[in-house]
Order: sequence, then structure tokens, then C-alpha cells
Amino acid sequence: MTLRAFALSMVLALAACPALSQTVIMGHHIGESVSQFLDAEPDLQGMIGSCRASEPKPMTPEQIHALSKQDVHVIGEQVYAAVLNSPGTRFRVKLERLPSRGELEDLAKQGMPIFIDKRMPDMVAACDSLLALTATASSSPVLVQSLPNSRPRPITWHFKNGALFQIDIDFHGADFATVANDFSAKTGVAPSENQEVDTPNLYGATLHVDRKAIWLTPELYALLVDEEGLADGQMQAFIMGRAEYEAWARSHTQKSSLD
Repeated sequence: MTLRAFALSMVLALAACPALSQTVIMGHHIGESVSQFLDAEPDLQGMIGSCRASEPKPMTPEQIHALSKQDVHVIGEQVYAAVLNSPGTRFRVKLERLPSRGELEDLAKQGMPIFIDKRMPDMVAACDSLLALTATASSSPVLVQSLPNSRPRPITWHFKNGALFQIDIDFHGADFATVANDFSAKTGVAPSENQEVDTPNLYGATLHVDRKAIWLTPELYALLVDEEGLADGQMQAFIMGRAEYEAWARSHTQKSSLD
């Protein structure tokens, strides 16, 4: 067989092999790119343009001069906190109290970026996450949360180096056995489970039950935790890539008391 024929046979053999399966959970899989994620989340993708447009710009001295007393107080608190946290700042700042309007104008003239952001805190958090997600891929984790009422369960997606590496799901009030069965069907493996029951309190209240199930596959690690209290239980799932889990496990290995 010639080298060219051998290479062709290898290509055909590889093409005939099934691709490595990817476990899709809530429409996403570990390792997917940012673009793949946003394609599957049109509501989040649609926010990016408005987030960029509403991002506050540094204020000019003239804009600061025209602010209300209330707004001056708000940005004065922000600048004061920023200066306390940056003792090596290059700006000429000597603050023993909140800066006055005139001092804020002078700092703006020096080039200090001074902002006022009147967006709601949840919108600021969402926009900060989306803009960080669409910036240049970074090794620093970026957390993106599902929008309220956009999904039946609140979800937090974790990204690093431009790829999804962890998914957290809040299953508050769901049935443990049902969710566990769904995970087993998705992963194709049975979980390892344990159940711990705490003693009841002095008033005979409902027992606190802590149930855990773990799935470990060549692709991922998944943990389902159910904490039942006096009222409705709180159940959460944490899914991460197998390599990410093993790196975490190595860094959190505990020595025995005799080591």
C-alpha cells in the first residue's frame, strides 16, 4: 500500500468513527465556546448591544458641576472608596472626608475616570458579565447568570479562556429522584449516592436530610445536593469537565491525621 493510500484509508476510518458524545445540559455542554453559548441564549445575546450603549462614560468637569447634590454625594462615596483602595494612585488626592463638588471637578481635570451609573444593580451585574464574556478570552473566570423568568431554573455558567467549564443549577423545590434519573439518562451512568439524616430538634420538627449523588464520566463530573429543611428543600447541581474536576481534586486533597 502506498503512503497516499494509507493516509486516505486512515481519513476514511476516522470519518466513520462516531464523534465523542457531549452531554447537553439545559441546552449547553462543557467546553462549548462563547459564540456557541450565545447562539443558544438569544435573550442574553440581545442584551449585549444595549449593555454597550448604556455603559457609563467618564464625566467631564462640566457634567460634574451640573450634578444634583444627591448625585455629587453618590459619586463622592465611590471616589472616596476607590482612593482608599488605591493608596498608590497617580492623582493628587488628599481625602479625609467625601470629596466636594469642586474636588471632584479637579480630579476629572486630572484625568480620573469618574462615573455615575443609574442602572439597577442586577442590570449592572448582567452587563458586566456579558461584556467581560465577549471581550478577549481571559484565564480569569467569568460568571453569567440566566435572566429572571427566562428558564424554569436559575443557572450560573462559568467561563474561562473563552470556554464553558462549569454549570450550576438551582433546583429549589424539585424532586431529587426525578432529577437524579434525568442526570443518569443524560450521562449514561448510575450515580454514587449517600444520605445523611440529622437528629430532630427539641420540638420534634422535620428531620434535616442531606442527600448527594455524584456522576463521574470520561467527560464530566456532576454533583447533585439536596438539603431538606423545615419547609421546601433546596437542591443544587454542579457540573464541570472531568479535567477541571481532577485538577480541583488534586488541589484539595486532604492528608490523613497520621500523615
